[in-house]
Amino acid sequence: MPLRALIRGGAKRFKEESLFCRRCHLKNSETETLFVVEKFFSIQGESSFVGLPCYFVRMAGCNLRCNWCDTTYSYNQEEATPFHIDTLMDEISSNEKIRLIEFTGGEPLLQMDPVLKMCRKLASNYQVLIETNGSISIKEFRRAPKNVRVIMDIKTPSSGMHDMMYWDNVKYLRPVDEVKFVVRNRDDFDYACEIVNKLSLNEICGLIISPCYGEIELPELAEWVLGQGIFFRMQVQLHKIIWGATKRGV
Repeated sequence: MPLRALIRGGAKRFKEESLFCRRCHLKNSETETLFVVEKFFSIQGESSFVGLPCYFVRMAGCNLRCNWCDTTYSYNQEEATPFHIDTLMDEISSNEKIRLIEFTGGEPLLQMDPVLKMCRKLASNYQVLIETNGSISIKEFRRAPKNVRVIMDIKTPSSGMHDMMYWDNVKYLRPVDEVKFVVRNRDDFDYACEIVNKLSLNEICGLIISPCYGEIELPELAEWVLGQGIFFRMQVQLHKIIWGATKRGV
C-alpha cells in the first residue's frame, strides 16, 4: 500500500491559501531572492542541536494554519523583506561566531529554489538545518550533504493540519534527518506513536517529541515517553524557557 494511503485514507496536498504564499512559491521559485520575516543569532531551542548558538533565517509565508502556531506573524506579507542570497551569504560569512544555520518559517520550502541555492553555498562550511512542516516534498534534499539536515514536522490532530501531510516524504528521509511531533494532549502523543510504528520511523531517522508550550506538564510527557518504548528525544523549547514564550528574535 502506498505511503499516502496508510493514514486516514491518504494525504491531501494543502492548497496555498494566500496570494502571498503563491507569490513566494511561484514567482520566487526561479530567483535568488528570499522573502524573510526576521533573522537573528540566538540559542537553538529545539532538535538534536538544542543549546548551540545558531543563526536563524525565518522565511515569510506559510501554507498551513496550525491551531497552536507560535509564529503567526510569519504569515503576513507586510512583514517580509527581500534579501538576495549573496547579501545573506556576506552577512553570515562576516560573523565568525556562526557555525550553525537554520531556515525556518513560516514554511521555507515555499521558496524552494533560493533555499536550495543557499544550502549549496553554505554546505561546505556550515551545519544547515531546514525546518519544514511536512506538507511539501523534501525530495530535493535526498542527496544533500550530511551537514544539510531536514527537520520535518508530522502534524498531530490538535494542530488541525494532520490531514495535510505529504506522506511520500517518508521515502526521502535520511538517517541524519529528524521528524518532530508537537503534542498538546495524550491523543496527540498516541497518534505520534501510531505513525512511528506504522511507518517504522524509528528505523529511518531521529525522532523528536515536543510539548505544545504550556499545555502539558513536562513530568507527564516524560512519563509517556518512558512508558512507550519509542526512542523519542523529548525537547522543551529551550529558548522559551530562557526568554519567555512571546519574545521574538530569539
